[in-house]
Amino acid sequence: MHPETWFRRALEVHSLVLADLSLEVVSAANDLPWHHHDPADRFIISTAVLEQCPVVTAHSKFSQYNICVLS
Repeated sequence: MHPETWFRRALEVHSLVLADLSLEVVSAANDLPWHHHDPADRFIISTAVLEQCPVVTAHSKFSQYNICVLS
């Protein structure tokens, strides 16, 4: 199965919404405390802050931010 087809089906089957990497998310990522330096993870964290949604991860650095972390 083509990766894009798989991804679209996964979104549909699990009723997920793909978050945009907006200027607001990028800017908020830059304003976060520098506990963690991975830009992709910082985008995930800033999205969680802005959308007030939990993050599912086992990464220990995420718990240093004021977000709900499900591991």
